[in-house]
Amino acid sequence: MSTVRKNQKKLSEAFELLQKNDAAALTAALSIYKDHGQVSVLADLFRSLEGRERAQQQAIISFLSDVKDTDATEAFVTYLQDETNSENRKLVLSAIWTPNENQKLKKWNDVFVYKDDELTKEIKQMNLKLNDLERSENNL
Repeated sequence: MSTVRKNQKKLSEAFELLQKNDAAALTAALSIYKDHGQVSVLADLFRSLEGRERAQQQAIISFLSDVKDTDATEAFVTYLQDETNSENRKLVLSAIWTPNENQKLKKWNDVFVYKDDELTKEIKQMNLKLNDLERSENNL
């Protein structure tokens, strides 16, 4: 079996596991995605946040936080633009909004931050905290 077919089989297996709503299946799916994943699976992960327990959502967000592929930016931005569930948008945003990524993501503020007043307030608070942190580090 070719490598591509093996990879596709693994991704199909992970997708099936992701459909189950239990922690063990989620852990197995995330492990497969870590080893065989592609940017195209992010949409499945975003959708899988819906209806999960908080601990399972956090596992998904932790996984999303570790995504380093720069091609994933478009998938994140598209999700944040299109998602109507503000709680899920906040979760996904928390996966990518870190002090180290702040400068890189500022260019996307107008794209997705201003979609929701509550989300806008949270982002403004995050920006203020990050700016304070940056000033503190500069004063050292």
